[in-house]
Amino acid sequence: MKNVNALVSVVIPTLNRLNFIIETINSVIKQSYKNIEIIISDNGSNINVQSYLESIYNDHRIRYRHNSRTVEFPIHLNQCISFALGEYFIILSDDDKISENFIESFVHQFELNKNLEIGLSRSKLMDKEGFIYRDLGVYDWDSLNGYDFIRNWYLKLENVKFITLITTFFRLSTLKQVDGYPNFIGGSYSDYGLVLKILTKGDVFFSSKSIFYYRVFTESYGLSLSPSDLAKGSNQFNNFVKKLFLKSKILSKNEVSIIIKNVRFLTFECYDYRLLNIYKLSKFSLFINYIIFKIKIEELIFILKKYSYFKKYLNK
Repeated sequence: MKNVNALVSVVIPTLNRLNFIIETINSVIKQSYKNIEIIISDNGSNINVQSYLESIYNDHRIRYRHNSRTVEFPIHLNQCISFALGEYFIILSDDDKISENFIESFVHQFELNKNLEIGLSRSKLMDKEGFIYRDLGVYDWDSLNGYDFIRNWYLKLENVKFITLITTFFRLSTLKQVDGYPNFIGGSYSDYGLVLKILTKGDVFFSSKSIFYYRVFTESYGLSLSPSDLAKGSNQFNNFVKKLFLKSKILSKNEVSIIIKNVRFLTFECYDYRLLNIYKLSKFSLFINYIIFKIKIEELIFILKKYSYFKKYLNK
């Protein structure tokens, strides 16, 4: 193992939201792996995030940055890539959490295997109150070639064990090499675009022991996007996939077509994992699905309105 003490940059982007950030920061501070920097990046909040957090934390590992005005989400993340000092890099949204062993397991594997470029963890979904209502499960492999993962991920939706790739373990040097996150409208699918670029360069490691706790509620990032921006971002992503794979002939034209088709389903992950196969569900069966999971009727109405509006834009 080359460097068992490599610095890991954990970036927590935030904007006018403090109700969950303490929980998020605490999950990072409690990491079993200690050589980390915690970057709190404020994207133009109208509240003084740094002063508030400095009144709570006295940890030399915490660094702050602030945008005087709010910028597009992918631009903000790319600013954080430039600001980071670590050898490895993770984004953690200001309402999510990671298990205590999260960073340690990835550093260990990435130092052993220099072909690894992407680190994925087990995902568990939680609601606004922190109640875990779904475990997305584990893969039957620990590492996989990047192209094989692309085929398993996009061509076979049943193999998807995640609904966001925002909290992924990267090598910082590789992020800079590929010019960071692509800037799709609304920031939707920028995490997928980045991961696809990097998958062409190396292998994927999946840690079943590391857990990413993803909070899903109506004010979370994906749900707060307008349907039009989400749909337009999806179309940009489709064009991105075509350009990335058709010119290189890495995937066949038919495989790329299947990817484009399946991304229509994956778009709905931003609203709720249970809508992954929404085209296969009637509104009645969707309603029954929500009853089973004991979701509030207000949330059901919210989702249905978004769905109807979204379809109009997606088909443009």
